Amino acid sequence: MIILRFFYLFLPYLIYLILIKKKIQLKHYLIIFFIGLNSSIIFDLPSLIMALILSSFYLDSHNKKNFFIISILVLIGLSISSIPSFLSILGEPTNRVIMNKPSLLSAIINELSNLANNFMINDFIKLFFLPMNMVKLFILGSIIYYKNKQIRFFLLFLFFTYILKTIFSSSVLQFIFENFLIFLKGYNFSRISNFIPFIFSILLVLTLKITSNVKYKKLFVIFTIFSSISLQIYFPLIEYSKEFFKQNLEEKSLAEIKKSYKNRDIINSIKIIFENKNYTFKSLRVKATNSFDVYYKFDIYKKIKNITGNSKVASLGVDPMIAAMNDIYVIDGYHQIYPLSYKKKFRKIIEDELNQNQKLKKYYDEWGNRVYLFFSDKKNLLINFKEAKKVGAEFIISSFSINHKNLQLACPDCNYSNELFLYKIL
Repeated sequence: MIILRFFYLFLPYLIYLILIKKKIQLKHYLIIFFIGLNSSIIFDLPSLIMALILSSFYLDSHNKKNFFIISILVLIGLSISSIPSFLSILGEPTNRVIMNKPSLLSAIINELSNLANNFMINDFIKLFFLPMNMVKLFILGSIIYYKNKQIRFFLLFLFFTYILKTIFSSSVLQFIFENFLIFLKGYNFSRISNFIPFIFSILLVLTLKITSNVKYKKLFVIFTIFSSISLQIYFPLIEYSKEFFKQNLEEKSLAEIKKSYKNRDIINSIKIIFENKNYTFKSLRVKATNSFDVYYKFDIYKKIKNITGNSKVASLGVDPMIAAMNDIYVIDGYHQIYPLSYKKKFRKIIEDELNQNQKLKKYYDEWGNRVYLFFSDKKNLLINFKEAKKVGAEFIISSFSINHKNLQLACPDCNYSNELFLYKIL
C-alpha cells in the first residue's frame, strides 16, 4: 500500500524556504504553521528531522534565520496536532510498550531482502513499479560514472538514511528506550525511510543536469515519464481487475488465482487469467468497492445505526473503522496508541483464534495497532463473543452469515443486500 501524506507534498517547499528564499513573509509563516498543524508526529516527524539535517549542510549566513524560524513553526504546529498523542502517554502504559523489534542482523537481512525483492518480477504488481526501479538503477549507474561532489554527497546521505532506518528497525537501541526514554519505546523512527524518495528525486534532477550524452539523457527522461504513467495506471487498473475477477471468474478459479498470487506463482496466475473456461462473463462493467461511498456503505450503516443506537459494536470480516466513520460506537479498530490494559482485555476475545494462527498471534502481540476480530476460518469461528460483550459490544457486524449459540440475528427483516449481517450478542 502506498500512502501519500499531506506533509510530503510540502517537503520540497519547506526546504526551498529554508535554503533559497531570502525573505520570509507573513504568508509563508502561516503556510508553514498550517503544514505543521496538518502533519503527524507519528508519521512525519522522522522525515522532518532528516530534512532539517540535510538542510543544515547547506546553511550560510543568510538562511540560518530561516532554518531556525521554519523549524520552530513546523514543530509548534506538529506539537499542537499531536496533543492527543502526548496525553495518551501520560496516563497508563500504552500498547507500544510491548512492541518487539528484530535483532540488528535480522533487520539487515530484511532490508537487503526487501531491496533485492524490489527488482524481482514475481507478481503483476511489480511490473508497474519496474520503470521506477529502472530509473533508480539509472541514477545509481550515473553516480558511479560521474564524479560530482553534489551527487556523491546525496548518495552518501541516501546510504546514511538506509543505515539509520536499519538500526532503528532493529532492537539494538531498545535498551535506551527501556531504561531512559521509556515514553519513546515503540515509536517507529524507521519512518525516516519516507524521506528516501525525496533524495532520489534530487539525485534524478542532478543526474539529468550534468548528463551530456543526449541519447542517454532521452532514455533517462523516457523511463522517468513512463514510471509516472505506470503508477497512475496501476491504481485504477488493479482495482478494476480485482472486481472484474471477483465478479466474472468461477469461484474455484478465483480461489486458485488467490493461492497462486500468495505463493508468487506468476506462471499459474497468467494461465488461469487467460483460460476462457474459467470465466462466467457476467459483466464487463464492475463496481469499485474502494470508492469512497461504496467503501463506507453510508446507506446500509444508517440502517444499522437505527438499530444499534448508542450501543457498541464489533466488526467481523469487514473494516471496523467503517462503523466508526458512520458514527457507530466500536470496541475495535486501527489505533496508533491505546492503553496496554485494553489490548490485554481485547485479546481474550480472539485468544483461541491467535493460538491457532502463529502469524496473527505474532502480529497482534508484537505490534497490535489493528485491534480486530481476527479469524482463520469463517466456518469454524473461535471468537469468544461473551468476552466481546464484557468489553462492551452489544452487536456484531459481519460480512458473512454466522450460526453461533451466543449470537442472534438482530433484524431478520432488514435488507442489507447480503453484504452485511447484524447480530445481537446474547
